[in-house]
Amino acid sequence: MRPGGRGPGRPLAVAAALLAATTAASLPGAGGIDTASVATVAIGAPGGYAPAERIDRQRRGQSTTALPAEPAELWSVDLPAGLDYPPLVDARGETLAVLTTPAALKLGQEGRVIWQARLGEAPPAVAPALLSDGALAVLCRDGELWKVRADGSVGFRAPLRTRTKGASAAPLARDDGGVVVAAEKELIQLDAQGGVQARTELGGRPVGGLLSWSDGTLATAAAGEVWLWRPPGRPRLLGELGGPAPEGGVLVGPRSLAAVVEDRRLVVLDLRTGARRVLLDDPGMPRLLEGPPALDYAGTLLLATAQGELLGIDSRGTTVRQAALENAHLFSGADGGAALPALFQRLPLRHGPPLVVDPEGRVGFVRTSGRVGVLASRAEGDVLRPSPHRSCNHPIAVVPAGPDRMLVACHGGRLIMYGAQGGSILPTSVGVNTQEPIMAMATRIAWRLRERFAPGARRRIP
Repeated sequence: MRPGGRGPGRPLAVAAALLAATTAASLPGAGGIDTASVATVAIGAPGGYAPAERIDRQRRGQSTTALPAEPAELWSVDLPAGLDYPPLVDARGETLAVLTTPAALKLGQEGRVIWQARLGEAPPAVAPALLSDGALAVLCRDGELWKVRADGSVGFRAPLRTRTKGASAAPLARDDGGVVVAAEKELIQLDAQGGVQARTELGGRPVGGLLSWSDGTLATAAAGEVWLWRPPGRPRLLGELGGPAPEGGVLVGPRSLAAVVEDRRLVVLDLRTGARRVLLDDPGMPRLLEGPPALDYAGTLLLATAQGELLGIDSRGTTVRQAALENAHLFSGADGGAALPALFQRLPLRHGPPLVVDPEGRVGFVRTSGRVGVLASRAEGDVLRPSPHRSCNHPIAVVPAGPDRMLVACHGGRLIMYGAQGGSILPTSVGVNTQEPIMAMATRIAWRLRERFAPGARRRIP
């Protein structure tokens, strides 16, 4: 006789429920999980135009939609506090940002605030991430992880009991709806309800952002070690980049990770063998590389220099693309290897935000001088198309925001949306300061002095 006369499905359902409860109860840290409750969990890759700190979970800086060919400002808005981390853009084209205060907010496509959520008493420690269900995961400096749902309500508030004040790596959204976060020297995996599934100590401080690879989590440490963690096991060292890589790594192939090392070398690490190759290293040049690199859809690594030059490097280490993002180049060296004054070689330069690239090969950028623009694809002749107005004096990110749209974020709390020329341009909340930034003025002065010290010199092309 069938139990309860309800057919064979009931025993199978009961067995499945018991198996799920037993599995959940056996997981590390599962004591706080109520196995009697039933929850609906969204699974799969997070959706959106920029669901992660570097656009996608591989940190490749790849936009899935076209960037504006000739960017024009559509709107700008000043937020109630500053920004330390790039904003995210969901599948509806709405912007999510965490502030320098304990708060997160969402803006609509026209820049109007939809909601604002309080995040306890401590500000965010690292960049946020969108999860499978469209919620926002935010790790704060007091060791708490917040999940803010798409409607602005709080999904959970999980105390992780770890040090996060010095955390430097963005979290990784998992396909099962959960998330992996990086504390100062610890990795913690949580499920979609905020329950801790596993945690482990790492042999260094994770930087940049966590990556998904080979059924595990990749973490690049500040000193350049690359680790793979597959719970419940311990992290395994896969290789070393040969020096500090503060912006972290980028997955550029099925078994390859690329990073900028010590601001001067572009290095690729084979994750299977641990072998590393240096694709770009020019010790005779005072050129500083800005990481992490972007990877275009043809497989070329793209990165800018602190002096305002764009470089495209192929898998053999050949420079296949080169363009000027600024009007002049600082400290590029003289013909014949003539040395430049030591003063210029010691001058500190602030790194600009990393690049983004669309399927056609157009490159979106914002420079430390505030210059915003799009570099046309190689097929279009690498023509530079800057916006006529500068964004701000301290930009922190440029991200894709939908078809023919890109968003620039500024440390002072300003968000600026750019779109195609002739699009619907909305009034700005506060006029952009068009006064020439100090760095742009320094660029022209340094260029003139360079010509004086090295008469007739031209920029050397490697």
